Amino acid sequence: MVPDRPILRLMGGGPLADLARALAELEAAGDADDHAGAPIHAPVLIVPRVLEPEFCRELICAYEADGGAPSAVMTTVDGRMVGVIDGRKRRRDAEIPTGALRDKLRERIGQRLAPQIKRAFQFEVTRIERFILACYDAADGGCFRAHIDNRALETATASSR
Repeated sequence: MVPDRPILRLMGGGPLADLARALAELEAAGDADDHAGAPIHAPVLIVPRVLEPEFCRELICAYEADGGAPSAVMTTVDGRMVGVIDGRKRRRDAEIPTGALRDKLRERIGQRLAPQIKRAFQFEVTRIERFILACYDAADGGCFRAHIDNRALETATASSR
């Protein structure tokens, strides 16, 4: 059994007695980074220039005017879903209020990003969960530790509506 290393697909198999041969084939396959003759990436969609630099500056100014507020992590406490501030996430969020700025962002997402999502994943974008500007500041150790989105029943259910 010789795995196609970068994508962990089996390329062959055999009895345990052939282990030495399989290991030799694996070694002969060379460096995993050179395996396909081109870089292999996770199944991600890269859509450059969804937001033009001038509009990005406008969003940054809106965030700086608001200042943001600490962003909570949703967790279940005593059977209820609550937001808690802890070391798992250090981020400040500023909501983009209803109005011209949100409308401009929605227009760009609708015209420039949503069609690419449909083309790549055959998925029709029908809603946006919330409009926020989020800032992970290196000066205060901004981070969001490894996590699984929508793991709690309450958030999984809410995000599917």
